[in-house]
Amino acid sequence: MNKIFSVPVLITFSLLLFSTALIIHIPAQAKINDTNGGIFKTYMNPTFGIQMQHPPDWTVAENKNHSVDNIEVVNFSSPVSEDVTVSVDTVNSTTPTTMATALKQYVNDSILSDLKTSPNFKLLEPNTNTTLSGNPAYSITYTDKDRGGPYKGMDIVTMKNDKAYDISYTADPDRYDSVFPTIQTMINSFKITSK
Repeated sequence: MNKIFSVPVLITFSLLLFSTALIIHIPAQAKINDTNGGIFKTYMNPTFGIQMQHPPDWTVAENKNHSVDNIEVVNFSSPVSEDVTVSVDTVNSTTPTTMATALKQYVNDSILSDLKTSPNFKLLEPNTNTTLSGNPAYSITYTDKDRGGPYKGMDIVTMKNDKAYDISYTADPDRYDSVFPTIQTMINSFKITSK
């Protein structure tokens, strides 16, 4: 028995097969999309042994001044006003301690001590149960105000060997949550490549 298919059924079936073939052949990097549908780019810095993905329309400003221990290595800026900064700091610990204690002490001494000098600073949420690049991490979420107005921020810090790695995110409080999925993708893609 021969069955005859109508032309619209054959066209629909052909289009379905063609679109399925396209989806199967999309490269792995193209599957990581930001909230605007763009493909993320990869930033790599072999000097500091880090890499991280970022939206393609964000400006990348690398710090070439390496004269201090606590170095803002790179800043990613969105076309609107959001910023993500990655810093690497040399940590000189003379007292043996647990990673959780070391992280908390570093965040208190190096991040919170600076933020607390602002009369508008308000700590919203500390989180000691998180990871960054597969290592235990400590994060804080806060609000503050500077010459540009109020903002909401987050820092997430981990340590490996004698280095502290800090990713700092700041945004307008009204945009912070809507941009956070992009920031989370950036944080999840962060890798410490140095040994």
